[in-house]
Amino acid sequence: MQLSDFFEKLKKGQYYEIPYRALVTNKLSNLLVAGRCASGSFDAQASFRIQPTCMSMGEAAGIAAAWGLSRNIPVNEVKWEDIPAEKRSYVSQ
Repeated sequence: MQLSDFFEKLKKGQYYEIPYRALVTNKLSNLLVAGRCASGSFDAQASFRIQPTCMSMGEAAGIAAAWGLSRNIPVNEVKWEDIPAEKRSYVSQ
C-alpha cells in the first residue's frame, strides 16, 4: 500500500493558492511574512492561519529567500513564477 492509495491530489480549480505577493512587505526590503502575519482579508486569514498552510507559506518564503540570495535579488523583488517548478517544493510540482 502506498500513501497515494489514501489521498487524491486535487486538480487545478479544486483549491485556492495564496499569491506570493501576500508574503511581500511594501515598506521594508528583504522581509517576507508568513502565517498569521501575511496580508489577506479576514475570510482569507481564517483559512491560512492553520498550521499546514503556515508551514507551506514558511517553506515558500524560505525558497524565495534562497533564490533571491543566490541571485543577489532582494527577496521582495523575486518573482515566484521565475523560480523553476522543481526548485519550489514537492507541493508545487
